[in-house]
Amino acid sequence: MKIRNGFVSNSSSSSFIIAVNEPVTCKYCGHTNDLLNQIQLSEYSYNEIVCSNTEEVLKKLIEEREYVKEFDKIVEKITALSIQGKQILEVEVSSHDEELNNLIHSSAVEIIADESDFDW
Repeated sequence: MKIRNGFVSNSSSSSFIIAVNEPVTCKYCGHTNDLLNQIQLSEYSYNEIVCSNTEEVLKKLIEEREYVKEFDKIVEKITALSIQGKQILEVEVSSHDEELNNLIHSSAVEIIADESDFDW
């Protein structure tokens, strides 16, 4: 029997491996959305930084390798983005946090992997 203790998804949240780009500034109001602050200060219990650096993300990915559909391609992308100086994270985001979900899918972030990249 296999017990899943890795990449988590349920109806209340989604998990992502991401590269953090620049914070996004609203062209209308000038407000800057900082992903890390937004996750850490969130009122939603499912918002979480699961792995906070490239080494942690890669270690966890290696542990879950048998479930990763395109392991080599994902590791290659993480490595390339890390060399470019991007911060690599694994985050869990509440489905109910519309602002954070919009930020995850904006130019502030490059999504490297999500649930569809895993065979659970």
